Amino acid sequence: MSAHTPGPWEVEQNTTNALEIVAEEVCIATICSDEDDLAEGDCEERANARLIAAAQTMGLLLLSAWQHVSHGGPTRGELEAVLRMAGLLT
Repeated sequence: MSAHTPGPWEVEQNTTNALEIVAEEVCIATICSDEDDLAEGDCEERANARLIAAAQTMGLLLLSAWQHVSHGGPTRGELEAVLRMAGLLT
């Protein structure tokens, strides 16, 4: 299995009808729309972009939960390391 782009992943407005998922200023995905302006409101495309951007964090948290259930739980240090990798702890 290949490695993924390290996070955190964020959603940025690229143009009026395109959103980018970026990590450290590198675009890892683009979501385009026929809508005139994605900046207005909470459109489906913006919700999809937020879901994609959260995928890495969700995966790390699921891994931590699996370790907890199957191996008696991660240590505090292991959990902190997962949260740091996800960009949720500095």
